[in-house]
Order: sequence, then C-alpha cells, then structure tokens
Amino acid sequence: ACYHMPKSTYPSDARVDHYINMLPNWQQDICRRVRDLVHAADPEVTETIKRDLPAILYPGWQYLREAFSQGPRQRLYL
Repeated sequence: ACYHMPKSTYPSDARVDHYINMLPNWQQDICRRVRDLVHAADPEVTETIKRDLPAILYPGWQYLREAFSQGPRQRLYL
C-alpha cells in the first residue's frame, strides 16, 4: 500500500515534488515519509534543489541532502 499523508502543512518546493513524482512508486512512498518526518521534526527546515537533488536546509545550512536519491548515497549533514 502506498503512503498517503493528509495535505501537507509545510511549504513544499514544486521542484522537489516533481523529483519525487518521477521516481518508482515504492521510492515515492519512502521519500514522502522521510520528507514528512523531517518537516514534522523541525518546522524551520526548507526544501530546495542542490546539485540536481532535493535538499533540506536548516536556517541557511545544508541539513539533509540526497534523502531522495536512488541507491546507498543517502547522507545526513548536521
């Protein structure tokens, strides 16, 4: 079953939406969960695209990058 969250209460970047929508369904599900969890954990984060990949920024600093990438390249930057 695919993950469906109620309408988001955080501002989303249309480019990130597009990136997620281009992934296979099972990856879309994971990406939406991660995205929702990050925004729920800290409402001050913002979304953008960096190096052609979705990125989540925390007050001007790169916080989480490549969370939506394919393969084992997922990293956490604090």
